[in-house]
Amino acid sequence: FFADIPVEGILAFGAEKVNTFALGKGETILQSQYIGDLKNWETYRFYKESLERFQHLFRFRPSLLVCDLHPDYLSSREAERYASDLHLPLLHVQHHHAHAAACMLEYGLDEPVIALVLDGTGLGDDGKAWGGEIFLCDRREYKRLSHLEYVPLPGGDKASTEPWRMAVAYLWHYYGNEIPFPTGFRERIGEAKIQMLLKMMEKGINTPYTSSAGRLFDAVASLLGVCDISTHQAEAPVKLEQLASDEHQSRYSVLIEKEFISMRPVLEGILEDLAAGVPVAELSARFHNTLAWLLVEMAKRYRKQTGADKVVISGGCFQNKRLTEQLQRMFAEAGIPLFVSGRIPCNDGGVAVGQLAIAASRKRQL
Repeated sequence: FFADIPVEGILAFGAEKVNTFALGKGETILQSQYIGDLKNWETYRFYKESLERFQHLFRFRPSLLVCDLHPDYLSSREAERYASDLHLPLLHVQHHHAHAAACMLEYGLDEPVIALVLDGTGLGDDGKAWGGEIFLCDRREYKRLSHLEYVPLPGGDKASTEPWRMAVAYLWHYYGNEIPFPTGFRERIGEAKIQMLLKMMEKGINTPYTSSAGRLFDAVASLLGVCDISTHQAEAPVKLEQLASDEHQSRYSVLIEKEFISMRPVLEGILEDLAAGVPVAELSARFHNTLAWLLVEMAKRYRKQTGADKVVISGGCFQNKRLTEQLQRMFAEAGIPLFVSGRIPCNDGGVAVGQLAIAASRKRQL
């Protein structure tokens, strides 16, 4: 990719699950091939080999390193090792800012924009797992304007492979121990597993908190009986998207607080509709319509408040074709300039490019 600022000597280590890395030569960003999930030993070994090979092939000598804010990502640990061995400065970049910056770089945007970043997870400044974020940002800095309400993430990463955990977490968060589970849910999951999870959350054992939009998709998919256990990444959201009817335009209410967005009315509406026998295809459509309306509404509000004109969307949730195309239509009707990742992946495959863009912008500022 051509960069509109000098990027020479910057090496970006990327994220962890959908990893790519990137290096800067002159005003060109060279992004690696798709590497994959670094928690797999063979993949991690290939990642380290590829880092060395790229530097050799392109006669690249790093002078500035940049990685994710998360200290336990294997990409971050590799960056720490490089920094120590080569005595180089290392910049840590917040995950969702990198998502936004990657989209901004693709379109040559360097003024403040409203960034809507929805994905599975990324470490936030407050130590919580972010993933449903609204930023005012440029390529150097960002300000968090709003986010999806924090809910429990029981079992941490385990929740991303077992969507039923997020269904229980959302309902416990809103209803306490008087949870009105949908018909058949207890039987599908098993009472013992549900009780174990409730005890974990009550005692705060291995239960961080998250604002993740990806985990919200998981919760809804499980409540609707679409997917309780994922056999591959994003299985629940993909199935939920595929089910959604194109005929229904209705949506649920959302509670927009001063600093966060509560999905309580959405969950209540879904439970009521399920009890009334509304078809799952219609419920999925209403959920998607709600998210699309919410994002447009928040963009309108913050454009007025901040004076920022343009809106960028990024993060793995925008691989959802239905949601993204719906947003493109709605923003066009509202006359708001919307920028959607195209050449650079909107998922974690684009994080390294975003990291590099931020590092280059901050370096120029020095």
